[in-house]
Amino acid sequence: MIQECILSYKDRVEVLELPVPLQEYELGNPHNSYTFSTINNGDVIAIGKKKLRTLSINSLFPNQVYPYLIKKEFPTPKECINKIEKWRLSGEPIRVTIVDTEINHAFVIDEFKWGRASGDGSGDIHFTLDLTEYTYLNTEKSKSNKEVKNSDKTKLKDRPTNKKTTTSHKVKYGDTLWDMAEKYLGNGNRWKEIAKANGIKDGWALVVGKTIKIPPKAEAK
Repeated sequence: MIQECILSYKDRVEVLELPVPLQEYELGNPHNSYTFSTINNGDVIAIGKKKLRTLSINSLFPNQVYPYLIKKEFPTPKECINKIEKWRLSGEPIRVTIVDTEINHAFVIDEFKWGRASGDGSGDIHFTLDLTEYTYLNTEKSKSNKEVKNSDKTKLKDRPTNKKTTTSHKVKYGDTLWDMAEKYLGNGNRWKEIAKANGIKDGWALVVGKTIKIPPKAEAK
């Protein structure tokens, strides 16, 4: 099976389709695992979260047309080298896609090595591309003005809290629980709620100057 490799930069603003089918590449899927020594069980291993994947590609930039090439028209080795070096120094990730495989991810170029094989007069350039998986911390793309306006309309409103607020009343001469219920709860018949909240057994035995807790008005009984 011919495996084509496509390198792209900035959402395919620049694309480099490798003309030579991939013969050699290696994908690493490491994990953060730790080994501990215990008295009773000896060494034990704890499996952690996965680490960033690594990818190593070995291929060549052809200087002439070969029968096995995927494409008959392709950039020169120098153009390929310059493009990859530009990407490497940009501080931006590239996307690597190997057709008909699971590899279609953003990667950072760790190292780019290239050169000519000893005694090879073809002008072909052999290269090794070492990469590490790149993870986007913020994948939200820039919004247009229209999207921003629409998002304002659909923005979630603050959820009302169910936190109960307690009102208090300082007893004055002549106050009754009925009066307090009428004033704060909107219904004098709810005076028993105030009595219960304050542990009052005799509704008439109010002490002037004492602070009475008033339950939330919404809690109609």
